[in-house]
Amino acid sequence: MEEQRSQQGEIWRGIGVAALLHLIQIPLAVFTMFVSLIFVGISQLVYIIPAIIFYWRDGRRSVVTGLVIAAAITFLLNATCTVLVFSSLSFH
Repeated sequence: MEEQRSQQGEIWRGIGVAALLHLIQIPLAVFTMFVSLIFVGISQLVYIIPAIIFYWRDGRRSVVTGLVIAAAITFLLNATCTVLVFSSLSFH
């Protein structure tokens, strides 16, 4: 039972780390002239992949699971919002 709690805590830690890493989007947006904010789901790979590699090598697979969950949710939300915005624009 204690091991399962520990594993769940590590998954939540991964989600929290990903949320904090998303703050990197602020300076990244300045360098990309705010294009990275439109494509957050893709630009997050700049910092999520190194974090995954770091925790994987450290043997903390549950944190990696949390990072992947947070990155997937971010990607899906960003893709949905981008499609909604671009579909509402009229290019006539």
